[in-house]
Amino acid sequence: MINFELSKRLFEIASQVKQNDKIADIGTDHAYVPIFLIDKGIVDTAIAADVSRGSCEKALDNIKRHKMQEKIKVVHSNGLQKLLNEDFNTVVIAGMGGPLMKRILSHCMEKVITLDRLILQPQSEIDVVRKYVHRIGFKIEKEIMLKENDQIYTIIVCEKGKENYTNIEYKYGKINLDTKSSVLKEHIQNQIKSYNQILKSIQNNSTESSIKRVEELNDFIVELKEVLDVYFT
Repeated sequence: MINFELSKRLFEIASQVKQNDKIADIGTDHAYVPIFLIDKGIVDTAIAADVSRGSCEKALDNIKRHKMQEKIKVVHSNGLQKLLNEDFNTVVIAGMGGPLMKRILSHCMEKVITLDRLILQPQSEIDVVRKYVHRIGFKIEKEIMLKENDQIYTIIVCEKGKENYTNIEYKYGKINLDTKSSVLKEHIQNQIKSYNQILKSIQNNSTESSIKRVEELNDFIVELKEVLDVYFT
């Protein structure tokens, strides 16, 4: 065992990997997740892939430092494009925007459809990811919202299956709503406060764009309050 600790976000991502899974970590950066999984004996081998040559070099340096170069393969790849012939059943994609994550999956569907498990942590437009995994034949088995250093992160764990959400469930996450996620509740409350502050700053502005923005913000606030009333009372 090595003295190796992950951030709260990366630890939660790594915790979703099943014992003896064969994983590919896309956008691996420093290869922290594969190193952790090998060290804890959760997986025997792993692939660490990144589109950045610099990140691949950093990953390889870390892997060599922990003497894991025989167990972790570093691949310079744009998403999954150079991994089509590699052997893995679980993919980890974390720390990038939802539309980019969708593109990575859509560009290599011949590989994606062979996978058992997707572990995704989109940084933005999470509803795009939820809708897309449903469209390509995966269901959301687990969704975790966590807070670290005042940032909120959402981890989506998908397995093969069919399901559909309502628009509200796609936007906020059905599992988060069903479990009354305290992180989601806090996030919604903070959004309401933020929108109200913006309203105060522009409510006396009579320009066409300001009037339109006021209407939009009021609509957002109404929706957020409805979500709180329906799911968190």
